[in-house]
Amino acid sequence: MQTRRLPKGKTMQGKPDSNRYPTATALAVPCGFCGARDGAKHSAACITFSAMLTLPKPPKANATAAGVTPKRKPRPAAPKTAPAAAKPKRAPRKPPVFKGTREEWLEAATEILRPTYIEVGAPLPKRVKISCGWSSSGLRSASIGECWIPEASDAGVPEIFITPKLADSIEVGAVLVHELVHAAGFMDHSPKGFGIPARKLGLEGPLPMTTAGEACKAMLAGIVKAIGSYPHAELGLEVYLRRNPPKPKPEADAPADAPADGDGEAVTSTPGWRKIGGQPKQGTRMLKVVCTGCGCTLRMTRTWLDRAGTPTCGCGSPMEEAAS
Repeated sequence: MQTRRLPKGKTMQGKPDSNRYPTATALAVPCGFCGARDGAKHSAACITFSAMLTLPKPPKANATAAGVTPKRKPRPAAPKTAPAAAKPKRAPRKPPVFKGTREEWLEAATEILRPTYIEVGAPLPKRVKISCGWSSSGLRSASIGECWIPEASDAGVPEIFITPKLADSIEVGAVLVHELVHAAGFMDHSPKGFGIPARKLGLEGPLPMTTAGEACKAMLAGIVKAIGSYPHAELGLEVYLRRNPPKPKPEADAPADAPADGDGEAVTSTPGWRKIGGQPKQGTRMLKVVCTGCGCTLRMTRTWLDRAGTPTCGCGSPMEEAAS
């Protein structure tokens, strides 16, 4: 629907001109505002509404209409501050602990390593038993891993033991890699036998006591990321002594004839004592007995010295207790 603007100086109070405003006959449908049809003229409200739609909008009263570009106020400069200190990098997240037993973790790591042992020319047997336990030399031994030959087991399979002293996943994995080479048939530490697959697997150092190199550590880190960390806590005498430090041994009273130092005070020496299993080592209770003739020596306990006295030497001379 086309409309025209009102003539200058005219208002909508008078009768509108039919030529200026369309009638319902020009519409194929009734007027959507007043509903006029069949030649009827639009109502005054409809004409007013149409005129309002066509009135020009008043110009905005701003500097742009007058041809002047307004100047923007400059933003206040931000206060200069010292450069912020670099945020410390977060430590890498530890992999989650493996949900299972220690033996299951060792067996899962072995299954992941099987293709690698085939590549280095040391295929593993179908069955390998791996456990966390002390070696045959006991808990005081420095041995951290041990592999038993299949002939020593009624099951007819090689069996591996890894010490409970180790709890770090990479260290345990390095021992496992070493012992699996033995399980593959290389029981000795010869450079031409055991040494070839061991070096290809990334083990470094002397062959009897290898450690993980960078390549081996990267391989073990991938295994830990895939299955989780070793589910074990350190176990050993070191832990006991760390949590239960032994109390210092009290000094014995100085005898009356003890030598004196420069200040005239008696000098006493407390013998050192070694810890084994968290307990002080017991000193010997055997007392020295010397022959007065030939100088032959032997040792007896205080019980027998008090009960039977000093014996007679084979040379016939009496023996007496030596001064301590």
